[in-house]
Amino acid sequence: MNEKQSQRNPNEFGENLAHNVKFKNLLNRSIPLKEFINEFEKQIIEQVLLFTHGNEKRAAYLLGVKPTTLCEKMKKHKIILRNFRN
Repeated sequence: MNEKQSQRNPNEFGENLAHNVKFKNLLNRSIPLKEFINEFEKQIIEQVLLFTHGNEKRAAYLLGVKPTTLCEKMKKHKIILRNFRN
């Protein structure tokens, strides 16, 4: 973890999550619940990866899941980790 990441407060992520996730966009169309949940999960993972600059272990910690679980979910949603690293 670099110095910049270690200074970031985990609560900062939670406070800004609602503003960053495109929840309103999901509500503006008819969408099956399962698809809604999958899209919401993908957006949350992407926001955490942005917050951690692509640090998988830190992202998994913030999400409360094991790194292997996060990796599986990233594969499921076709999230490419290098897109979140600076």
